[in-house]
Amino acid sequence: MRGWALLVLAAALALVPFFSFGALFAPSFHAETARTRAAGRAVAAVPDGVLVEAAGSLAPALSPRTRTLLWDRTPRGAPWVAADVGAGNFPFGSVHRQIARVETLLAQGYRVVFQEAGYMVLTRP
Repeated sequence: MRGWALLVLAAALALVPFFSFGALFAPSFHAETARTRAAGRAVAAVPDGVLVEAAGSLAPALSPRTRTLLWDRTPRGAPWVAADVGAGNFPFGSVHRQIARVETLLAQGYRVVFQEAGYMVLTRP
């Protein structure tokens, strides 16, 4: 039994570079890019203590200091929205749907307070 467990562990470790976790070991995975810097600025544009609908890529950075909801296709009327239209985000299924959601927010009176590298922060007056 112990030999079987060691064999499975060895196989799992050998396969890591070929699957998603393999990216963790590539220096480029941890490299700062213009998009990661823009994400930091987008998060900073949201005030502390507010209710915000946030894209999954931004929500972890916002949740310690805001009341954070997942930004999705269901309008929740939060006064702040931290959107990502630069890359596909769950649960939208496509960047086109994310852009359409931002357009709907703008039509409802939200205004853009930050926009860079696909990240947008909107607020409702």
